Amino acid sequence: MISLDHCTSCRRISGSLVESWIIFSESWAQFELQRKASDDLSRLTLSDTSENPIKAITSDVLTGKKELLETTHLSHFSSSQDRSRVFCGKCGTHLTFKYTGPAKGTAKLAEEAGMKWEPHFDIALGTLDRESLEMEGFKPSLHAWYEDGIGWVQRLLKDGEKGIAE
Repeated sequence: MISLDHCTSCRRISGSLVESWIIFSESWAQFELQRKASDDLSRLTLSDTSENPIKAITSDVLTGKKELLETTHLSHFSSSQDRSRVFCGKCGTHLTFKYTGPAKGTAKLAEEAGMKWEPHFDIALGTLDRESLEMEGFKPSLHAWYEDGIGWVQRLLKDGEKGIAE
């Protein structure tokens, strides 16, 4: 599922007028993180550290496990209660969002219907390579927090170039 997110928090954190997310089941993702060069690793070159990545458990990445924060370029913060965000501490790129609170929205509806909703998280769409973004059928399926959006951005998304002239 791909979402165009209009919420104020995501807009400010990403520095973008609309944040775009691809929503993944945690079981579908695997992270390999580049090790930090440190005094202990000073004998390794940069290429040695990137060729020897740390394979990390997805939940550890999403919650900013201390060991990963200390040994890789992963950085983490909680933007508000029950909201965990991960970014690259080397370049600053905003990478993921994970809601850690009680079920709500689609997850709550699934839970109420007796369906199991797997743990999921969001990956910032702009971090994917161009080839992935241009795959057939790869496009947004919903607007999230649309009511929080900026009026002229909403018109632009709805009306295309006609929305610019207004």
